[in-house]
Amino acid sequence: MNSTNKRFLLTVIAIAFVIVLSHQITTRAMAQDLSLRSIPSSIDPCLPKSQKNKSPLLRGAVEYRGKQYYVVELLYKTTPPFVDYEGDYYQGGRFFIQLDELGCLSLNTTDDATDLLFASMTQVVPEPVAQQLALQWWRKRLEELGSPEKLKQDILDGLKPGAYTLYLFAEDVWALKQLGITIPESALNQPR
Repeated sequence: MNSTNKRFLLTVIAIAFVIVLSHQITTRAMAQDLSLRSIPSSIDPCLPKSQKNKSPLLRGAVEYRGKQYYVVELLYKTTPPFVDYEGDYYQGGRFFIQLDELGCLSLNTTDDATDLLFASMTQVVPEPVAQQLALQWWRKRLEELGSPEKLKQDILDGLKPGAYTLYLFAEDVWALKQLGITIPESALNQPR
């Protein structure tokens, strides 16, 4: 084999390697999303114990650069935003955990997971991880509601100003577009 063919072959191998690496996070995120339905015991010690009112819900898991990242929804009993609601009312919050060979690490700045409802996931995890966690989060919400139309309406209702206003960040908008849901720019809120 002459040197031109060797260079060509090495270039093709290098390009293939780069393509495989760029798709690695998505593939692992999808595989973990399908296989993990409950909270792994390895991350349970990093979840706040004092504020849990209901069982936490695993909403996403991604492996990235040798570390595993998880987003867990914690449900907190709170006062409903409307007067005529009877029964218990729960508000969800996002809690982020990193797991590596040293163990688990809470990435939230406080034990109050609702704090991160008003902050981009990219403030806590790298952007590629934030996008994949947001995609898994919204995919699970879509499964719960049953149709893209119901999810879009739920989001639009949540974006209306009120006691519990929803905020969408770049990773959320990106994830929703991957699911075929576009939210009008005029409906998006910015945290105060």
